[in-house]
Amino acid sequence: LTSAHVSYHKSRDGWQSAGRLVGDGTSGVSDKHGAFGALVGVNIPNNLSKSWGVTHLDGLAVHLLPKRWREAVPERYLNYVRWTALGSVLSSASMVLSTQSLLYGIGLGSAAVPAGVALNWAIKDGLGQLGGVLFVSGVNTRFDSDPKRWRILSSVSQDVASMLEALTPFAPGYFLPLAAVANIGKNISWLAASATKASFHLSFSLKANLADVTAKAGSQAVVASTLGTAVGISLSAGIGAETCSLLGMLVLLSIGHLGCTARALQEVALNTLNQQRAELLAKQFLSHQDRLSCPQELAQQDSLGAWCSSRLHSGFVSQIVVGPLLEQLVAGQDVDSCTAHLEEHGYFLEQIKQPSRDRPRMGLVILETATSHHVLDGILQAVHATQREPGVGDTDGHRFIAKLQDAGWNTNDIFIEEYMNRVSIDLSLIHI
Repeated sequence: LTSAHVSYHKSRDGWQSAGRLVGDGTSGVSDKHGAFGALVGVNIPNNLSKSWGVTHLDGLAVHLLPKRWREAVPERYLNYVRWTALGSVLSSASMVLSTQSLLYGIGLGSAAVPAGVALNWAIKDGLGQLGGVLFVSGVNTRFDSDPKRWRILSSVSQDVASMLEALTPFAPGYFLPLAAVANIGKNISWLAASATKASFHLSFSLKANLADVTAKAGSQAVVASTLGTAVGISLSAGIGAETCSLLGMLVLLSIGHLGCTARALQEVALNTLNQQRAELLAKQFLSHQDRLSCPQELAQQDSLGAWCSSRLHSGFVSQIVVGPLLEQLVAGQDVDSCTAHLEEHGYFLEQIKQPSRDRPRMGLVILETATSHHVLDGILQAVHATQREPGVGDTDGHRFIAKLQDAGWNTNDIFIEEYMNRVSIDLSLIHI
């Protein structure tokens, strides 16, 4: 029998203490031991691990990691924390520099009227918050569909906003529109980052410890932000009021920030299926692979869209349109055959009127009452239909779904339909 710190054994004299355990009472290793080295990714030699300095650093680092972190989170969590923290340091440093430019742009140190300065500052903050609310309202569940892409967009929005703020000294007469747009970008960045991190933290919670992982992420952000602010102040003191030098430094910090964010996201393994992951797995299934990639293996193949503007908008290039408008379809099938297929399978396929450059695009029309398994079967058939050799491959939807489940994928809660354009048999199909 064990408690959190003391183990007991039963003897003739009753329960006897067997000595004090270290840490959680199961592993025999304290959470504190080696915490600093694990957090920063440094292998500290044994002869130094018990020194006064390292022991105190371990004591500080353990407050930034979840309880029983060796077993409560996967190993990739530490890499994610390191890259995320480094990105936060760079982002916070750039915010210090952009705020300095913003103050110059509003007229700090000049003959500006204090009341006007305060009014402009309040207006740009109010417009920024309103823009952020409207943005979140428009995105809705698409945060869950592709959280990695939205996290990249969040970082891009943050860096663009910092650039706009840095430009205000060049056009003080346009301070309000520039500052307002920049503040909208910052609010969008903050809201998108907050929304997407929920999925990331859930993927790291091995012991139903989502709250603990989320709380420690907040602590890590505070520490990284504080360090970044100190770095920004040092850079600001060195750069001074030279706006061109400040812009150059912001560009370097932004590149580093985006690179760290992209690298951190490669450590995130999501077991939910969006269109991109479902298509990749369907292609694996059709190629007769013995097993499908698990979430950890597929994480490296996720298209982050960090370096291509078209992918920032659409996530990845696909020949399949899920939930197209009926007016977009070629209408090569009659209504009766479409209705019969919908009733039996929950979906039907039809070509889109606007073909792609090399191959036509396929529309996946989904019945209003279709289940997630119907949708996954539809994705498999659509991928099969758009292959260069459509006659090749196993198209058994039941086997496909069974293999997905064996690989650890969640086949019940899927995020393949971005806009949820479904049809009903008695009303919609009459317009085809």
